Amino acid sequence: MQEFYVIVGREALYLYEKEGTAYSRQYIQGKPEFRYQVNQVKIDIERLVKLLADEYNLDNYSDMQFMLIENADAVVTEAVCRGFEGYLSKRCPLDAVMPVAMKKLIAEGMPLLEEFGVNFDGVNYRQDNSGVRKSDFSLLGYTLQADDFMRYVG
Repeated sequence: MQEFYVIVGREALYLYEKEGTAYSRQYIQGKPEFRYQVNQVKIDIERLVKLLADEYNLDNYSDMQFMLIENADAVVTEAVCRGFEGYLSKRCPLDAVMPVAMKKLIAEGMPLLEEFGVNFDGVNYRQDNSGVRKSDFSLLGYTLQADDFMRYVG
């Protein structure tokens, strides 16, 4: 069984494969992300599954499973989940992973992280007493890229 971890971005999917305790980025046709359009996400994901099956020499598409890290936008998340229907092994809310990532970043000594928060996929996340608060992208926030974010998933 081939399992992939997928970060759902607003316009792209970022695929990873777990190797020991680390995650390695999977390049699709030489690109670090797989671009999709929400209005045709089912077609785009079918194409992605076919490309992965060819790349990994899988005879059967059911030999693949995907673990999704959801997007901050529920509409985008639901559209992508419908596209992965039948292949989805697990969904992980971004709001569940972000506090862990923020705590680890603070422990690593990121200055002013508590004050300005973390930017990821165009959204700023700040921790407060009630959990994680989302707001518009902040120029002062620490920006996480998909590869950086995957370090905090496991």
